[in-house]
Amino acid sequence: MGTSQDITQQLSMFEYENPKHKILMNVLDKMNLKLGDKVKFGGMDLKRKWKMRQDSLSPCFSTSLKDIIKVKT
Repeated sequence: MGTSQDITQQLSMFEYENPKHKILMNVLDKMNLKLGDKVKFGGMDLKRKWKMRQDSLSPCFSTSLKDIIKVKT
């Protein structure tokens, strides 16, 4: 069980592939095997009791066509 698959990668258009990242992921995988999945990234801990309040979120102007503001002149 790894934290990422070796086959697929999501790379940024502005970053280069750093060979140290693969080494880091291998170390994290070994730690999780030994410690029982104790090392997690921020978005992985979904069972926590505290959750971010989302009642003040702005509309999704960039991802939803129905939320685009129409301006008439």
